[in-house]
Amino acid sequence: MKAKLTPAVERFLRVAREVGEECGDAGMVQSAAELEADYRDGRVHVAPWRWDQCRSWLDAWLYIYRRARLGDGVHMQHDGEVARFVVWVGHEVSDKMVDWLERVHGALGVCKGLTHLRLVDTCVTHNGLTRLRRLFPDVSIQSFSEAELEADSMLMYPPGRYES
Repeated sequence: MKAKLTPAVERFLRVAREVGEECGDAGMVQSAAELEADYRDGRVHVAPWRWDQCRSWLDAWLYIYRRARLGDGVHMQHDGEVARFVVWVGHEVSDKMVDWLERVHGALGVCKGLTHLRLVDTCVTHNGLTRLRRLFPDVSIQSFSEAELEADSMLMYPPGRYES
């Protein structure tokens, strides 16, 4: 869901600008201005609190990230409203997330634009993986173990993220 520029957010941004100006921190002032522009232009998204509040597939991915305590800014690549590369990491991710995706699929239909779904050291079972492949037949779905993550910590990020 697109985030609204609420009075509380406006207050936060105003204080951030003021503190940045008082401290002579041009970066803080610029960041506050960019964030305000992102809010005004509808580029800031917030995760729905319930699966039935999802109005787009991006909402669905954000909802699952909230439930699994993952950072969508770190573990997902998206262009506007379209998630392209999704990485699920950790034991909070289970077949329950697959259940939610099946519900959302029933409400929203086919997820368009997603190319990769990577599961890293999750609790999704073999049956859950089979169900994911059925939900997303055109998506490259990979599953990696804890040992594979220890050998390559970059598995938890989409390609290009944090690479030098």
